[in-house]
Amino acid sequence: MTRNMIVQQLAMLYMKKSDMAKMTPKQVVRKYHQVVKQMQDEDKQLHKSTKKSASHQVGFH
Repeated sequence: MTRNMIVQQLAMLYMKKSDMAKMTPKQVVRKYHQVVKQMQDEDKQLHKSTKKSASHQVGFH
């Protein structure tokens, strides 16, 4: 499984099914991108804080 696929899976989990039912496809896509971006930002923060331990980073790639 590639990292992108994992991010996509997580983004889908983040988005509640009930929310999606009420949203237009365009809104769903926008929300999806918001979630992905948020997760990538959190990921960057995580990388910054784990720069010191190289062994920790290996698991991410």
